[in-house]
Amino acid sequence: MRSVTLILLILLAACSPKGKQKKEFTRVDLEILYQDSISIRAIEIMEGSLAFAGNRGMFGTIDLQTGTVRTGVQAYDSFLPEYRAVAHTQTDFFMLSAGNPALLYKTGDRGQMELVWQEEGEGVFYDAMAFWNNAEGIAVGDSRNGCLAVLITRDGGHSWDKVSCKELPPAREGEGAFAASNTNIAIVGDTAWVA
Repeated sequence: MRSVTLILLILLAACSPKGKQKKEFTRVDLEILYQDSISIRAIEIMEGSLAFAGNRGMFGTIDLQTGTVRTGVQAYDSFLPEYRAVAHTQTDFFMLSAGNPALLYKTGDRGQMELVWQEEGEGVFYDAMAFWNNAEGIAVGDSRNGCLAVLITRDGGHSWDKVSCKELPPAREGEGAFAASNTNIAIVGDTAWVA
């Protein structure tokens, strides 16, 4: 038994790489997929396409195989929101505006965006959104009324509930998150980290 263990250790040592191998890049090629004056603040990779949302109510997708670009504008009355957060499930795409009023839209059953959450008031400012799975998602915003704004859905984004400040740690006045990249939520397993 000792000799088998010794042979395995020798083979393992002989087969191990001699340190990490670095990959050196000698060049980077850029390809313009879409060009416009829109300020895109959030992107999401979805089964073969890249979805995005930005200022002036603009949103869209780029088919990563064909390069086909589809865009639209989602206004609220005559107001053109600034979308800063996007997310998706297997069946729907979501986008959330940053300022007052906060508007959360999902793809609807009739091919149009459907408003599923709205919040108005001084200091309303949402930053990011993500999903654990096809049913459960979270959206976070800057502090207001003593805590960070946290929305939760448990029905695939059809409805959203705001978490009470009683259930959240207190926030400092003016505490907020970076709102230009939809990157301040990390979901690992069943846990969501907000930074």
